Amino acid sequence: MGSAGPSWKSRLGISAHGKDRTIEEMAALAGEIGVKYLEVVAERFWALPDGGRQGSWREVKELLARWGLHPFVHASYIEINLATLNPLLREAGLKQNLRCLELAAFLEAEFMVVHAGNLNRNYPPSYLPEARQCLLDSLKTLAERAESAGMTIALENGWKGENHPLISSGAEHAELIESVGSTSLKALLDVGHAHTFGLTLGGHLDPIRPYLVGIHLHDNGGTKDEHLPPGRGTIPVADFQRCFEAGVPVILELNSLEDIRATLTYLEANIIPA
Repeated sequence: MGSAGPSWKSRLGISAHGKDRTIEEMAALAGEIGVKYLEVVAERFWALPDGGRQGSWREVKELLARWGLHPFVHASYIEINLATLNPLLREAGLKQNLRCLELAAFLEAEFMVVHAGNLNRNYPPSYLPEARQCLLDSLKTLAERAESAGMTIALENGWKGENHPLISSGAEHAELIESVGSTSLKALLDVGHAHTFGLTLGGHLDPIRPYLVGIHLHDNGGTKDEHLPPGRGTIPVADFQRCFEAGVPVILELNSLEDIRATLTYLEANIIPA
């Protein structure tokens, strides 16, 4: 296996994705294992960004500084759909994302990750163009606000599930970004999500390479979004190697502290030369 370079850990981070751990525990783990980045997930598990309680925001900022971590923010995603055909729900989702953008700016995050959303399975696929336009309208508003704040939005590809996806390939991912036409809108590649569509890493990565700012790393069996540690699904080790060769932050988005530790062991054994 080729070398990912001696600075591989300087590009590595973890996401505060696990719902059963505090953000203090996740930051402490990041500091302990010596990674550079922490993805702060803006959900109610950590009182973020709800209620306007900027005291919570300050506590998170101080926590990041204490451990010397560079933050990203993952915008709220539970019950949020920027592509919904319901204008009232879309307005509420956009408002929540704009609030998350305030949090990201406050934390001086390098970028804020947003989900593309989808078309609900109860609609026929003929409604996909309308859903795509709803998503584009939402992204244009977010990108304009991000540009004013000096921030970057990173659009993440979704997974194959019951609902109709709006990003099922790298070409669709790139086309959405190009259609918005803002330098504040970039791409985040979720490797596990792409794998649920049967894509190789290169098949999704190559079209979005000019816009790529980050990667989410996890594994699955190819049929659902499981967030398994690498090596426990069916993603080839060569694809994980390419992630570290892409030159952008690689964020472990896993379900537990134990899975994060298992992944570090896997990376050191399979990606990084002894």
